[in-house]
Amino acid sequence: MSVTFTEVPVKSPNDRREYRSITLDNGIKAILISDSETTKAAACLCVNVGSFADPPHIAGLAHFLEHMLFLGTSKYPHENEYSAYIQNHGGNKNASTSQETTDYYFDIDHAFLHGALDRFAQFFLGPLFTETATDREMHAVDSEHCRNIQIDARRQGAVFTQICRKDHPASKFSTGNLQTLSVPDLREQLLKFHSTYYSASIMTLSILGRENLDQLQNWVLEFFSGIPSNGCVSPPVSSQLFEPQALPLEVRIVPVRHFRNMRLMWPLRSSYWDKWRQKPTRYVSHLLGHEGSGSLLSLLKRRGWANSLETGSFRETKGYCVLNCFITLTETGFEARNEVVSLVFSYLDMLRRTLGPDKQWVYAEEAQIALNAFNFKQQEEPMDLVQHLAEELIYYPPKDILSTSLFWDFDTDLIREILDQLVPSNLLLYVVAKDFEGQTDRTEKYSSVPFASSKVPEATQQAWEHAPESQDLYMPRPNPFIPTQFGLKAPIMGLEVLDRREYPRLIMHTPLTNFWYKEDNIYGQPRARVYIRFVTPHVYSSPRNFVLSDIGVNLIEDRLDEVFYGARLAGLEVGFQLVVSGIEMKVSGYNDKIAIFLKDIAAFVSQFQVDSVRFPVIQEKVQRDYKNARLDQPISIATLDSITCMRMNRWTNDEKLAVFENPVSASEVERMVHTIFREDVKLDILAMGNITEQEALDMVSSVVKIAPTPDASVVLGSRPMPSSCYPYNRMVDLPPLPRTSLQSLIPPPADASEMVPETGIYSRRLANLNPDDLNSASVITFMCGMEYPRANALLTLAVELLLEPAFYQLRTVEQLGYVVQRYASCTDNVISMKIAVQSGTKDPVHLESRIWAFLHAFRKDLGAISDEDFNSSVQSLVVKKEEKPHTLGKLVHRFWTHITEHRADFDRIFQEIKELKTLTKAEVIEFYDKIILSDHRKVLSVLVFGKAHRALVDAPAPAGTHLITDHVAFKRSMPLYPVYTDNIASRL
Repeated sequence: MSVTFTEVPVKSPNDRREYRSITLDNGIKAILISDSETTKAAACLCVNVGSFADPPHIAGLAHFLEHMLFLGTSKYPHENEYSAYIQNHGGNKNASTSQETTDYYFDIDHAFLHGALDRFAQFFLGPLFTETATDREMHAVDSEHCRNIQIDARRQGAVFTQICRKDHPASKFSTGNLQTLSVPDLREQLLKFHSTYYSASIMTLSILGRENLDQLQNWVLEFFSGIPSNGCVSPPVSSQLFEPQALPLEVRIVPVRHFRNMRLMWPLRSSYWDKWRQKPTRYVSHLLGHEGSGSLLSLLKRRGWANSLETGSFRETKGYCVLNCFITLTETGFEARNEVVSLVFSYLDMLRRTLGPDKQWVYAEEAQIALNAFNFKQQEEPMDLVQHLAEELIYYPPKDILSTSLFWDFDTDLIREILDQLVPSNLLLYVVAKDFEGQTDRTEKYSSVPFASSKVPEATQQAWEHAPESQDLYMPRPNPFIPTQFGLKAPIMGLEVLDRREYPRLIMHTPLTNFWYKEDNIYGQPRARVYIRFVTPHVYSSPRNFVLSDIGVNLIEDRLDEVFYGARLAGLEVGFQLVVSGIEMKVSGYNDKIAIFLKDIAAFVSQFQVDSVRFPVIQEKVQRDYKNARLDQPISIATLDSITCMRMNRWTNDEKLAVFENPVSASEVERMVHTIFREDVKLDILAMGNITEQEALDMVSSVVKIAPTPDASVVLGSRPMPSSCYPYNRMVDLPPLPRTSLQSLIPPPADASEMVPETGIYSRRLANLNPDDLNSASVITFMCGMEYPRANALLTLAVELLLEPAFYQLRTVEQLGYVVQRYASCTDNVISMKIAVQSGTKDPVHLESRIWAFLHAFRKDLGAISDEDFNSSVQSLVVKKEEKPHTLGKLVHRFWTHITEHRADFDRIFQEIKELKTLTKAEVIEFYDKIILSDHRKVLSVLVFGKAHRALVDAPAPAGTHLITDHVAFKRSMPLYPVYTDNIASRL
């Protein structure tokens, strides 16, 4: 079989990868990527068909088929073959179904790409769709839908399907559930859908490997040229989403969480996807979504009506586009929502009046920012890149798929055409708020979302059409933060530098400061990052101090969003984060303007004053965030609770909410902000990137007092913190509990409804605070002691060995739930293993028992593992640990983690790899027995009971279980792990 060569994609001058674009005789369009340094290979195949093609009587068929392709093929009939192969060779895999496309993708140790492609290609050549797998996997889809029911964004999407035209594919229920998939001929329907739409004529493929382009091309021919083509084309989609005269329409929706927001949507006459060179929708979205002075958001915030505003496409396909303006409202903004909409149209009227050739400079700024990002492109992760390019091949010419982000042609006619459609008569208005409870008259069919809809009254429409002008709304000012200097300060050696173990150096160590620095001689990017941790005992000393700090940080960020919005557009970022030991400030972006950016931010923080208009708004937002956190997914609630039980000075959301029972004043917040940035401070600093050591010192010393000197020009940091006040955090060291009986190592019962009781563990039982959430969860944590290289190696290898078997048994075979997690973690230098399951049908006691059944059965499998499989798992883990960070940001994050853990052992990964290569199977079995099965194990189980099982939360716990009812009292009674200390001064 031959191939047709198409134009080579135009790539960034900073992109060292090689590309080739080809089309196979069967019609598959493919992009090949050769990367001689990659440790991971990756591939994605995109089929240009999705849920829009579902038969009318089987909602969710396309999505269900995506699930089924993982469960066996003619060549590799074992259900777990593909997944196990990927997992056992250091990889990951996934798939996703959208309205018009379905993507299948994976990454893997580069040496095993050939075998992975062989197994992967069988999805499209010979899927089995066995009856048993079909029956089981319907429950997985149903569990996925059950999880999605409580996600507000999905609920709003579900309402959209109810109000658009019934004959439009956008009205379809795309996920599917047990009800919609329970049809007599489901397997035949799967085969029919696959043979009809899984045609090479509408497939695109992207493959990245270490091999040269010729070899990759040969493999594409070997595995994918046999995929049949029936000449199918992707189903056409109409741009007419709504019936004539259906708009303007207001839809009122009751959410799960406590918030108020508004979404203005305008269905456009065209999708404009073919206008990617002009980008008219992007230009309009940029202006409508601007956050600087003169912007719509700026005025809304000054009036106390909104907290944030985002623009873009709410729904976008090749057939249609819905332009969207999303506004988070305050309580007063909700009451004034008609005036909020009026201001939106005032702003759009201003754009229409001022649009003209003289405003091309706005487009030119966007074009320059996009060109800078393209010229200094940061390398994507292999799996992210292949998925992106396979999608791009559907829409754009191969030559342009790497450069579609660029702006080419300013077209005022196209922009005006867009603006002329953003009018009241074409508006679909969502208003989402708890305030509508009891005021709705409709319920969405599949997710039970309460909503109401009505035509916008003629008088209101007329008022919006004649919205008054406002002098506070105007076009953005020129952006002073766009960089112009891109010279590099050091010779670039590439990723091999990491093999030479060149790490940050400690260039200053004083009672006030530990300052680390490293130049970038790896990535060749004109970028830098400066991370500063203000270590202070004040932030986490009490729930009230934490809340005051949280409100203060939110107020700072709220103001910075407007003042430095231009900097953000130009690629400069600042972020603040509260941590147990204080507060972090992270600044990143092009080094040309980063020094002045950092100084401006520090000056603002130093002069911080509470804004009287924004204070009550932000206070309400923070309080609402704590309330909403209690409505998270059960698996997240259980995981967070397990950490709260084990970690000292960890405040619960209930404790934070209790703070508001006594009024919080603006003066308190102001004092707290000045305290945490200026008093009793220890500074941890890391500067990395395209800056010299002296530039780093000058930049930071101009804004933060890094040494006890009388320099009056610095603006942050003053009094060093006494070492006795250092806010070390401690973890509970669970004493082992005796078991009432020594349980044998038994396999899971044949009847999955049977339970394996487990004793000698600590347990928490919580009711799901969302009264409508059917989901329950079980999270079991196995404490493994203090972190050190060999312990880390043992733990991560044990997890690696059970990753795929746990997923296959608990998720695929037993169908306990859609979400099955298993991972190793490290908190305050204490390591642990977690296994977690969330289910929409099973109670958490049952989930817990099935996890234990699996763990006992897996012990037998572990003892029987062959040397070949054991060594393969070791190598898989080595590959994952050897994977090099592809961007400066990821490398800085790695180093920063070491620094803030008080270790600065930057070669930890190399130490762990060295230990991994010497581990024996006997050692791993001994470790597994100790942490999971022995009388010395330290286990905490947290159960969250959903709606259907809430009555069981107070049922007696099994004998031999230590039930934790008060986490504060529990922690006070427990011994603690020691604090890890390091001789930092020795690094000078």
